[in-house]
Amino acid sequence: MLKGKSMNNDWSTRNGWTETTLGEGASNIAYGFTESATLEKIGPKFLRITDIQNDFIDWNSVPYCPISEREHKKYKLEIGDVVIARTGNSTGATSTIKQADFRFIDFLLRSAFWKGFVKSIKGGSAQGGANAKNFAEFPILLPSLPEQKAIADVLTSFDDKIELLRQQNQTLEEMAQTLFKEWFVYYRFPGVGKMVDSELGMIPEGWKVDGIRSLVKHVKISITPLNNPKVEFHHFSIPAYDNFQIPEFVLGKSILSNKYKVVEHCILVSKLNPISPRNWMVLKPHENSVCSTEFQVIKPLNKEHLPYIFSLFSSSLFIQILASKAQGTSSSHQRVSPQDILDTSVVIPNAKILLSYNERVFPMLSKIDSNKNEIQTLTQIKDRLLPKLMSGEVRVKQ
Repeated sequence: MLKGKSMNNDWSTRNGWTETTLGEGASNIAYGFTESATLEKIGPKFLRITDIQNDFIDWNSVPYCPISEREHKKYKLEIGDVVIARTGNSTGATSTIKQADFRFIDFLLRSAFWKGFVKSIKGGSAQGGANAKNFAEFPILLPSLPEQKAIADVLTSFDDKIELLRQQNQTLEEMAQTLFKEWFVYYRFPGVGKMVDSELGMIPEGWKVDGIRSLVKHVKISITPLNNPKVEFHHFSIPAYDNFQIPEFVLGKSILSNKYKVVEHCILVSKLNPISPRNWMVLKPHENSVCSTEFQVIKPLNKEHLPYIFSLFSSSLFIQILASKAQGTSSSHQRVSPQDILDTSVVIPNAKILLSYNERVFPMLSKIDSNKNEIQTLTQIKDRLLPKLMSGEVRVKQ
């Protein structure tokens, strides 16, 4: 970061903003704790860098760590601490804020100013790294404490709304999957009658067993974004899926490999590591939407079958089947072939039950899709607003 120019230093000092550094604004900057995590509820929660996705932490998925009482007291996170990643694989560092609103500092460390500063101290190293002294030298401009709080309130309102939408989506997904289990695993659905034998065990009379390909078509429309370098593409990638399923807007010149076209009312099914499934439902894609070739574009032959097929791909039994078919040279890069995905035998309900399931579940999936679009919009607005608030270009009434 170019101190002064990047944060509009001259303007800020004239308007009562104070020039300082992260070190001067913090009571302590210390390294985090290094230890192996465990899913067993032993010791306190152990926050890892990988647990932070798009500046959010899902504490329900954060593992635990056996730690002594003395070490826990030394490394315990408190309200007002800001966690900073030192390298791509370290446990990070913490900064305890004393002379500023810790939320203001938190948002400042998400800004382009911080990213530019980190880039300058990494020295071009691919992995890179920094120490506490490096962090302490980060130059910042602080408005008055009331204005800091006002700025943080504005940005926090975006985060709160985004988190609320994510929680709502999680609840809706769980409701859809619960109904799927009731109807298609335990066969407790309205009007259940006689059960008959099949190659997959006992199933309701009138249902059948067939490959998933009998319900879908595999769409493979190849797109070369590089041929249109100035066109903005809506890119559905593996990293974007892992980043709370927020596709990226990327110019064609930045996408160096061929992609698949994303079509309306489809499901993107990842071939990579099927034991950790990535199934991305897309109802109405943005113009010029493309996806990584790690995804297979699966479109139901009948739109009303979409809820059943999406729930099927997300079910634990289907995940286990695909995982058993995956191959690869390492456990972290297992792939299942498109042929194996489409040839997997499944129980196919009769038309009446499929329609009834669609009537109950499609509104849930539609709401999930709408929430994702709103999350993307809120994220874009916040990302554009953040540097303007942090530099004083946009002021907030206290």
